[in-house]
Formats: sequence, C-alpha cells, structure tokens
Amino acid sequence: MTIGESEFMNFSMEDDGSPGTITALFLSRAAARLFPDSPDPIRIALCVNQRKALGTPGAHQSLVGAAMLEYKDKMRG
Repeated sequence: MTIGESEFMNFSMEDDGSPGTITALFLSRAAARLFPDSPDPIRIALCVNQRKALGTPGAHQSLVGAAMLEYKDKMRG
C-alpha cells in the first residue's frame, strides 16, 4: 500500500500531528501486531533538531536529541 505525500501530510495535520509522530505511531502499531504478547513496552525515539531552540541554527555540531514516545495500551484502540 502506498500513500501520496500530500495525502500523508493532510492526514497527519488533521489531528495536530506531524509526519514524524504519525510515522512513529505506524511503527508502534506494526510492532504491536508482530509481538502482541510482548511484556516490554513499545517505545519509539523521535529525533529532534535542537539547533533552533538553542539559537544556533548554523551550528556544525550534532545538536540532535530524542523524544521517547511510548505506545500505551490505551492508545491501541
């Protein structure tokens, strides 16, 4: 199955999401289907470019952090 870029962007913005968070959700759902009985929580690390927040948009250092998103049981519906 494929989805066009503009359709994907519209889908992600409809619920105040971003392409990164929607992709993380899809990956979490795939992992939950592959391993439904796993006792471990499903977590996705979403990379975050911190250059703008730190006021250094031209910095050459890797100023990338991560936000850990956990796919909780109540989100599975």
